Amino acid sequence: MSDRVAGSATRFCFRGRHLFAIRALALATTSIAFREREVPRYPRRLILEKYATVHPFLEQDVPCATAEGLLILKLYALPSLYRQGDLQRANLDESDLAAVLLAKQLEMDPLFQELARYVSQTDLLELRKIVAELQARQKRFGNSPSNI
Repeated sequence: MSDRVAGSATRFCFRGRHLFAIRALALATTSIAFREREVPRYPRRLILEKYATVHPFLEQDVPCATAEGLLILKLYALPSLYRQGDLQRANLDESDLAAVLLAKQLEMDPLFQELARYVSQTDLLELRKIVAELQARQKRFGNSPSNI
């Protein structure tokens, strides 16, 4: 614990009191459960290693996310945007998702499996519902971009 937090420690978590009277409850990194499921904070490395390609631009090679990588990044951002109440940006991300899903017929299950390492199970379930709604909307109006 840092010198700014004082409190009592237990085997799996600690309760602390910040100097400014802000209470904290956090998992201790010594917990077996915590070590077994270390959740990466952001899928950046995954995108760079697995879902990126390089395109030449002005005499430089620029790494770009593939359609699958873009979907993972947009889906990863949505739960946080909804929690923050930033519906304007959430709607933009959903619109981007719809555009990519319309342009590319992608299998979503492998992408959800990748995303499961970065979001909670409840968030993953909601993301699956959002994608299902977007796909159902596209089926109602036709799958080709010329129908829009």
